[in-house]
Amino acid sequence: MNSNFTHWLFVYFRLENDVKRLKTDLQLSRNTEQELKSQISSYILSDKNVRSDVYQLQQDNENLQNKYVQV
Repeated sequence: MNSNFTHWLFVYFRLENDVKRLKTDLQLSRNTEQELKSQISSYILSDKNVRSDVYQLQQDNENLQNKYVQV
């Protein structure tokens, strides 16, 4: 009987440790998810800015070409 109790006590503590570890893993995963979402948002914003810059440069280039043709 004592051996059975010791066994279940061991199982209980092991399960408690597993739960703690899983909670920690879950929190780390959530933190990583938030970091990745933030990076994605930053990349999307950068992409929009670059596209706007490229568009402006294309317009400038077109204007300069038109001026060159007129000369």
